Amino acid sequence: MEQSHILQDLAGSLSTTSGHVRTVGTNVEDLLFRAQHIAHAVKNRRPPSDSEFAFDLKGVRQAVRLLAAEVGEAASHLARVARTVSYEAAATGPAANVQRLSSSIKGSLDTLVGQVKMGRHHMHNAQYGEEAVYLLNDLEAALGQAKAMPSAGQALFTRVTEPPGPGKP
Repeated sequence: MEQSHILQDLAGSLSTTSGHVRTVGTNVEDLLFRAQHIAHAVKNRRPPSDSEFAFDLKGVRQAVRLLAAEVGEAASHLARVARTVSYEAAATGPAANVQRLSSSIKGSLDTLVGQVKMGRHHMHNAQYGEEAVYLLNDLEAALGQAKAMPSAGQALFTRVTEPPGPGKP
């Protein structure tokens, strides 16, 4: 029964991390939209009207670096728990939540990196090309931390849901 509580706590922390990924994703989408407008103004030889963009970009980069650390901690915690769990029928629900959330975090980060790759030319045109590269590098670092999460979530789910056979511990 204790294993079920551990998995529920893990699912809760993964849910929090997933929420942070969505929040950072929303902030990045806002920056890309604003960069597009700034690039359009520069192209048409008008002064950009967004004077807070550089400040907001640095704030989002800091949030992405914190997110990368949080994802790294979540991934290592998930791997630790996945190595220690064993069969328990009552823990199937929390194990399924952990599996779903671990895949969701990796997928959301993957989508976010793709959006920044597609939209970074707007930041370059808006004279923030170097910051765009750093933002992309920070997001790729977070994605690198999350790469193993879906397989660890699947391994955890398999260990919790499959009863041990003859000769298996």
